[in-house]
Amino acid sequence: MKILMLIYSDTGNTLLVAKKIKQEMETKKNKVIIVMVPKKSINEKKVMTFNIVDYDKIIIGSPVHAFSLSSVMKDYLNQINEFKQKEIACFVTQQFSKSWLGGNRAINQIRKLVNNKNGMIIKTGVVNWSNKDREKQIERIAIDFSNI
Repeated sequence: MKILMLIYSDTGNTLLVAKKIKQEMETKKNKVIIVMVPKKSINEKKVMTFNIVDYDKIIIGSPVHAFSLSSVMKDYLNQINEFKQKEIACFVTQQFSKSWLGGNRAINQIRKLVNNKNGMIIKTGVVNWSNKDREKQIERIAIDFSNI
């Protein structure tokens, strides 16, 4: 399968998780392409360097900012015309140790954006960066997402 990963990573934490997922997926002979979402002003259009129809599945990864989906990722997803009924997995990273402190809300924001553009969320995950079980969370998400 050919997998597109749309990743915005402000500090490198989200990218680290994306690389773990990519590594796990490639052990199952998937071809995984990571596209980094650029940080630009909200009013500036971001260039899309891919065609969604070229990929079998999509993974979206973003940090949580101010208890919500990062405005950079939200703006980027809003610029995508349609997800063409693709199956999509998404994850977020957050500093807080509990998912209810923004992680769950950010996942629901991604879900709404994807659903409104004819996509289907099939898996989700939250990595709580200050949680003592962070490495286990990352490993669990990488294994779970490798089975999409």
